[in-house]
Amino acid sequence: MAGISSLGIHIPRLRMPLSLAHAPAGAPSTAEKAVAGHDEDVVTMAVAAARDCLREREAGHIDRLYLASTSGPFAEKSAAAVVARALNLGEEVHTADFGGSLRAAATALTSALDAVLAGSAARVLVLASDVRVAEPRSAQEQQLGDAAIALLVERDAPLRF
Repeated sequence: MAGISSLGIHIPRLRMPLSLAHAPAGAPSTAEKAVAGHDEDVVTMAVAAARDCLREREAGHIDRLYLASTSGPFAEKSAAAVVARALNLGEEVHTADFGGSLRAAATALTSALDAVLAGSAARVLVLASDVRVAEPRSAQEQQLGDAAIALLVERDAPLRF
């Protein structure tokens, strides 16, 4: 079995109050959402989530790093490779960017589980990070928040699939 052995998150500190007219059902009267700061983007948030995930582990033994985002900062350059370099994962780590769909994170996680089960990778770091930009004062602006999550996938992990 393969599964998740560690996780980490990054939620930006900045908050934007939500209009009660567009707040999700059941939201408190002082609803707010997380908003990336001027110095935060998909890459910096992914690095922060990865560091949180790996805080008690040796990062040098990661075989693959998958980064999923619908709002990646580059058209052609690999954001996953930039994250791997920032984490000092070494030149042997294989990286891949997943995007173009809201299902990108699910696809990245499934790919990581498949790689571990097949034996082609022992430890895969899966990251999902998004900075969702919407039209000011729109209903969509009220519903989209910014954040990143990191999941370490390996064999015999506590959370199995």
